[in-house]
Amino acid sequence: MRERGFSYAWTALVMMFLVVPLMWMGVQIGRLQAAQGELQKAADAAAEAAAAMVDVEAFKATGALVFSGDVYGVAQAYAWRNAGYLPSRGIFPQVTAIVPDNATRTVRVEAQADLSPLLGLPVRARASGTAQVRSIVR
Repeated sequence: MRERGFSYAWTALVMMFLVVPLMWMGVQIGRLQAAQGELQKAADAAAEAAAAMVDVEAFKATGALVFSGDVYGVAQAYAWRNAGYLPSRGIFPQVTAIVPDNATRTVRVEAQADLSPLLGLPVRARASGTAQVRSIVR
């Protein structure tokens, strides 16, 4: 009977110091992956919005990707609208760069977000979205 009580105590200690932290870490990794997916969705939407802001006339005349209007403001608005559940948790993706590539006729948008409110740990995530400019030069 004494040995059985000792094995129960040992099992409880193992559960408390090994299994519970591993479960917590698994949940946090899952939350991080879900938030990263939402940030990627926001970066993709911002890239599509930035690609739509290319000045078509200038593109047809010169072949260069030139933006018309407030491309950062529009891309930022699209990023926030497409961030899924992140804004409800106090996490707002920030567009950090918009890079046009004349050679491939694409626009790349870099976004980042501070995931600390979601995870309780100091974590910053980054995502990059790319969109093709769909205008034919004649």
